[in-house]
Amino acid sequence: MKKLIVVLLLGMILSFVPSSSIKYVRAEESTTEEIIIVQARYYGVSAVDMLRVAKCESDLLQTKNGVIVKGQAGELGIFQYMPSTFKWFSKMLGEELNINSKYDQIRLTAFAFSKGLQRHWTCSRIVGIL
Repeated sequence: MKKLIVVLLLGMILSFVPSSSIKYVRAEESTTEEIIIVQARYYGVSAVDMLRVAKCESDLLQTKNGVIVKGQAGELGIFQYMPSTFKWFSKMLGEELNINSKYDQIRLTAFAFSKGLQRHWTCSRIVGIL
């Protein structure tokens, strides 16, 4: 819980930093929370909302015991994307992304939130952002 509070505070601090100065983050050297904060800032969406949805969807995990986190209906990864939705959103973004990549899932979700597509996550309603 303390870690999440620190991350949320960091997100609030970063809201005062111009997004152009934090566009890129090296995923392999960053925590999940840091990647979410940077991508949320870049796309102009709430890092707090993204963190809450990811926590609800997958407990902030892309993989568990070396295997991608999978939901009951076949949803995958940190944001529990259905493969068809991930492909559709990737096409909207104009890039071919990898559903197995934590970074790609976070980036695509920030993009989707910026387009008002939060309704595609059940957890958006559960955590009260819709």
